[in-house]
Amino acid sequence: MLVTQCPSVCLQVVENGTGALNLLAADEDNRSIILNSGGISALVNAMRKYPLKRGVQEQACYALANLSCVQDCRNDIFNAGGFELVALTMSNFEGETKRVADVALRIFEMGGGKMAAEVQRLRSKLHLQRRVMLAPSD
Repeated sequence: MLVTQCPSVCLQVVENGTGALNLLAADEDNRSIILNSGGISALVNAMRKYPLKRGVQEQACYALANLSCVQDCRNDIFNAGGFELVALTMSNFEGETKRVADVALRIFEMGGGKMAAEVQRLRSKLHLQRRVMLAPSD
């Protein structure tokens, strides 16, 4: 019975974990602890494992946005592929989840340099994909 429940139980644990990291990351004193404890990897891995689960994506985007207020965290998020995952979340969801992902991308963009360039590249790619999807077919 436990084996059949594991996917939903595991999802709930991941969703609660991303929510907890989000709440902890809201306090600037916790950000370096999260960074040094592998929290960014945990968030990015959760986003990869559950790309279409709104709760996981939204909480992870909130947490990454909070963490990205610290330059070292922003670097780790960038190196872990977090920017791409946030952009993907922005394209996959509407409403609050899309708004949160957009805010996270704006904060990443404030990092300047290669981070700002990467965010612009991702935004252009998403815009192009939307145009292709909306183009009339023959």
